[in-house]
Amino acid sequence: MPLLHITSVTGANKSFSLAFCFLAKETQDYYDWALESLLTVFTSNKIPLPAVVLTNREEALISSLQSNFPNSTHMLCTWHIQKNLVSNGAKHIKNKAKEFEMLQHWSNLIKMTSPGDFRSSFSRFCAKYGKAFGDYMIETWLPLITNALEAQSHEISAAHHKEKIRSL
Repeated sequence: MPLLHITSVTGANKSFSLAFCFLAKETQDYYDWALESLLTVFTSNKIPLPAVVLTNREEALISSLQSNFPNSTHMLCTWHIQKNLVSNGAKHIKNKAKEFEMLQHWSNLIKMTSPGDFRSSFSRFCAKYGKAFGDYMIETWLPLITNALEAQSHEISAAHHKEKIRSL
């Protein structure tokens, strides 16, 4: 039986457990029920809704978040991504030193803020570690990361625009 563990972070940058919920299955219906229950707790206690939500790549959970917390920014957890890259990278990259290099390259990739720079570097990244690994990256991660980068780019542009207006 899957356990949904919801955590949060204090202003002092300390994490804490916010909620636990056993789910019969990891489907959108069950995630909807859990998140609707959490939303009820937030709204009935006048707790501000989260501005940002981090998840793994659980598509049913991501869909449920979009329905129940539409104004929260969704981001993928880099720790979960790296765990996934290690397990899948080991299938395609048989050399431990090259696997470590791949993780370093990935770490640099996800720090990029320009979607254009990311795409060109991502292409080189995929080509460098072989076709099978590149195909896995393109199918599994590129759509999600591209959407996140574009959202981040829009947020940065909006913040920059607001700062320009304030300085007038």
